[in-house]
Amino acid sequence: MDPKRAPSAGSSSSAAAPARVRPTTAAADTSSEGVKKIKDKFLVHMSAVVVSVLNNYLKPTCKQGRITSTDDFKHLAKKLTHHVLLKELRNVKKVEELLPSEPVKHKARYYVRKYMSRYGEVYGQEPLPDEAEFGGARTAGSAEPPAEDAA
Repeated sequence: MDPKRAPSAGSSSSAAAPARVRPTTAAADTSSEGVKKIKDKFLVHMSAVVVSVLNNYLKPTCKQGRITSTDDFKHLAKKLTHHVLLKELRNVKKVEELLPSEPVKHKARYYVRKYMSRYGEVYGQEPLPDEAEFGGARTAGSAEPPAEDAA
């Protein structure tokens, strides 16, 4: 009996295979946890900025893009915060450079205001189509351009 064969016979069992995979997975998880913490910290700071801007759209005196339900508010806050994160991730070379600085907060405020300007008087989950895209003003329900008579 060769001593080199004894470990290979035992390694074919299902209990030994996962033990080999776990150390490499744990090492990858350790490095990604730091990245996740940086992103989470950025999200916390940016969500405060986004929520502070969106609060103005909850007021009944808001003339454009007024948010009428808390579900819409929560949806927008989450969506816009994640969009800000994705846009900033494109602008940094390393995730470690992802910091909620004043210029980044200013860009986030501008982005939220610009996003909300797409809507009419009251916010709806779907924006109205851009007038320039369709060649004129339309209602939100019309999906196709009006058919022209060929006669």
